[in-house]
Amino acid sequence: MAKKNLTNDIRESFQQEMSNWKNYFYENDIKSLKENITITFYVNDDRTLRLLQVITNDSDAKDYVKYIFSKQEVKADRGLAGEAYTFNLYLRYTAH
Repeated sequence: MAKKNLTNDIRESFQQEMSNWKNYFYENDIKSLKENITITFYVNDDRTLRLLQVITNDSDAKDYVKYIFSKQEVKADRGLAGEAYTFNLYLRYTAH
């Protein structure tokens, strides 16, 4: 059993990026985003995450998920290595 909740760690990565003033949305001139996303990833032997699939109809949302996974520093518990996982995320952003 995992000692920490991996989906919470991933969500925190998304929230941290959104809280930055010059975030991904600012840099890419995205004013608003409200999208349900299904994310599938694989936990590598070194505990890093590899994005396998992003299901959404919004290309900005898909690109944002890819961006977060390319720069994320989340490490999974060793017990999760070698498996694929899927979770749903409601992504909501509005520029201030």
